[in-house]
Amino acid sequence: DGKIAMLSIPRDLQVIIPGLGYRKINTVNAVAEANAPSTGAAASAQTVSKILDQPVHYYLRVDFNAFKEIIDEVSGVEVNVENSFTDYQFPDEKFGVITVEFAVGKQKLNGERALQYVRSRHALGKEGTDYARARRQQKVLSALKKRLLSLDMLLRPKRIKSIAESLSAHIQTNIKFWEGMRFAKLLRSADDSQIVNRALDAAPETGLLVERTYNGAFVLEPQSGAWDEVRAVAEKLLNE
Repeated sequence: DGKIAMLSIPRDLQVIIPGLGYRKINTVNAVAEANAPSTGAAASAQTVSKILDQPVHYYLRVDFNAFKEIIDEVSGVEVNVENSFTDYQFPDEKFGVITVEFAVGKQKLNGERALQYVRSRHALGKEGTDYARARRQQKVLSALKKRLLSLDMLLRPKRIKSIAESLSAHIQTNIKFWEGMRFAKLLRSADDSQIVNRALDAAPETGLLVERTYNGAFVLEPQSGAWDEVRAVAEKLLNE
């Protein structure tokens, strides 16, 4: 129907993993990969489908290398940074930390900077939360869609296939190439101004989740103890 809805799920959301009991949702991918390599994306999709009570027909898992390469392939994305922030504990590739900073205003981000923008979660102030990070991730995805369309990249199947093949080791998906091209055509007809954005969080008054400690670990759970309200949000997003 030409509509797009984006729902971000925090990594600390607690779910039940068969055979292990309660674990954070980001554990699903790790456990699946340890048991059978290249099954993490499918297992994560199945878990999301279960908690939201919605079918997940397609999934796409992209690692950091693929994320950076895709952004660089389109010569960067333009993002409007609403709040300046400094993160003194951003993880580097040598298991240490570096400082990253972002100033307010529109700016073009290359792959490395875009990754820093969507990963940062230790900044002081309002940008130093997983919920703020989720909003930034959605913003970059929307910017990437806009960039792909502006370059007519979605109308160049040979180029897209070449990129996908070069990144095959960094991507897990059940989307066949011809299906991806159909999605590309659907994206062209989608109205950016009508994209609905929502993140599951524990924000006062509006959040559906609650912060708790389980076996010494910080976790997030549905406030009511059941998934009904979360599922209602997913249903509304998909059917408005």
